Amino acid sequence: MPPISKLTPDQAIYHFISGYTSKIAGTEIGLGIEPEITFSTCFGGPFMVHHPYDYANLLKQKWSATAPAAGLVNTGWTGGPFGVGKRISIQHTRRLLNAA
Repeated sequence: MPPISKLTPDQAIYHFISGYTSKIAGTEIGLGIEPEITFSTCFGGPFMVHHPYDYANLLKQKWSATAPAAGLVNTGWTGGPFGVGKRISIQHTRRLLNAA
């Protein structure tokens, strides 16, 4: 995955619903040393009152009204799998966002 990607509205909604993320050792109890892939619908699944599609439709309506630009920032691993690569630093993430 590239460090930063420009998304279409459909891609943004897909990623919003998917909520692809990972559990990181040190931030989650009981994990080993490697990150564990997980999903959190709309990046807050346990706290969502309505079905995820309700939130996706709301996002789509708001998007249609304002037509904003959207991007996806990879704040995860770069340079290879866990143990080979490393997490993208906050300094690099800030530079990517400023450049975008």
